[in-house]
Amino acid sequence: MAGFLVALLIGGAGALGAAARFGVAEWIARRWRGHFPVATLLINVSGAFALGLLLGASRGEAHSAAAMRLVLGTGFLGGYTTFSALCFETFASARGGRHHAAWLYAAGTLVLGALAAAAGIALGRGL
Repeated sequence: MAGFLVALLIGGAGALGAAARFGVAEWIARRWRGHFPVATLLINVSGAFALGLLLGASRGEAHSAAAMRLVLGTGFLGGYTTFSALCFETFASARGGRHHAAWLYAAGTLVLGALAAAAGIALGRGL
């Protein structure tokens, strides 16, 4: 029963994360009119930071910390961030002749995401 409950919580958190992603993307789309996929970049970088913060703050081995990592990390942040959109938007930019933007976006997401995750872990450990 406990495994089923955790699965339900992860699924519900994933739905909330997907809804949050949609809301953030729509908010950014109303403010950004360029071809560069700013919304997905900001969503993925902020998600990497949030996951780092979560993992840094919940490094304990307690059952509640592990459940929180699953529900928030796998569920909410798994629904919030998206690797598939990153790949598609990189491909679409390159196919559209915006090769420089495609490389900048892919590399920028990876570098900024790694830095954001490291910052989140460092901040989380300080809590």
